[in-house]
Amino acid sequence: MRKGILIFLVVIILISTVGCRTHDDINYSFSSKDDLSSVEFIDSSSQSEIIENDVAVNESQETIDVSSEEVITNNDNNSNNNSTVSSLPQASQTTETDNTPSYKPKLNYYYLPADASEIYKTSENLELYRDIVSAYLNYETTVPFDTRTQGPHYVLNMVRFHCPIFFADTYIDVDFADYNTDKLKITYTSKSKAEHNKIIEDFENACMPLIAGLSSETETERALVCYYRYVQTLNYDDALNDFDSSRFYLYAPDNPRYDEGYKAIVNKTGVCSSFSIAYSFLLSQLNIDSYTIFAAGKTDSHAWTMLKLNDKWYFADPTFDADWPQGENSISNFGVPAQQRILFGYNPENYFISNTSDNPFSYNVNDFRFIKLTQGAYSPEFNLETNTMIYKDTKGNIQQEFDLS
Repeated sequence: MRKGILIFLVVIILISTVGCRTHDDINYSFSSKDDLSSVEFIDSSSQSEIIENDVAVNESQETIDVSSEEVITNNDNNSNNNSTVSSLPQASQTTETDNTPSYKPKLNYYYLPADASEIYKTSENLELYRDIVSAYLNYETTVPFDTRTQGPHYVLNMVRFHCPIFFADTYIDVDFADYNTDKLKITYTSKSKAEHNKIIEDFENACMPLIAGLSSETETERALVCYYRYVQTLNYDDALNDFDSSRFYLYAPDNPRYDEGYKAIVNKTGVCSSFSIAYSFLLSQLNIDSYTIFAAGKTDSHAWTMLKLNDKWYFADPTFDADWPQGENSISNFGVPAQQRILFGYNPENYFISNTSDNPFSYNVNDFRFIKLTQGAYSPEFNLETNTMIYKDTKGNIQQEFDLS
């Protein structure tokens, strides 16, 4: 078991040293749906100035209300569902005697994609994931597990990619699993349950404006409006790339990537993996399946989101649209096919889903529904009544009524 854990951690180190690709003032467009070899690269300095326009979305509708007792999952089969760290924070040791009521979540922290049991190996791992999430929400310090059917460190990786709030006020390292007692230990950095509850509440308050008013729209519209709202808020933090990669797997506060998904929502800062994790979590609140994809390129590594819309998979890259050379208000990297990733040097044989390297990438991401957007799409305006969108191209010309049904 220990040998297996060490191998898993080595893999995490190798494929988690992600440094995001920069654009170098290059835009791209597919000139033909059928001829992918014909790619037009456009020097952004020669393009017309993009006219900014506020997105017309309704943020005043009621928010999603999902408590821990009302778990929504897309998986029918699982609906029941040695290193030391310097300067450790003072952790709370009194959680079991804290009588403060547990926080009643407004968001759903249990949602997993429909094929999660295949990606994460067993339905037992999904059950352990939900047990860990439940323990965190209730400020509990131990979680029993079954060494015969469950892999705690594997599941902790699931938590990282599907429940970013968990890392807001916990300290977890590689020794969090006690194989003598078959229990996991959660250590909190928050000083009380009341403080812990406030952290969850603040996180949800940061999420709500990004998903508000989208619960009854089409999958495509929910995903794209949320995407556009989110990428407008982001700031890339180069400092997160400057850390000791050999310690990436340590879930500790002195690892700057420890709580990256959480901070990418609350502080709107991070790097490519941070933004991808955060957007994937937001999609889960809209009942849309998604994963974070890591890729080793020819010269660098990168991460983005893979999401499922109307039974087809697409890629979306929040980092590229948050830092697009043409300026603000871009959605040009939503719904891109695998061919676009290949053009940037990221081949599917080097993709990893949520850092699970033992799963060869086998998804078909070759639908061209959003191909017009990849040619340059800016300043969208959404009509939630007709499920349509207008946007501006690279020259500032208005493109009429893109169907979002």
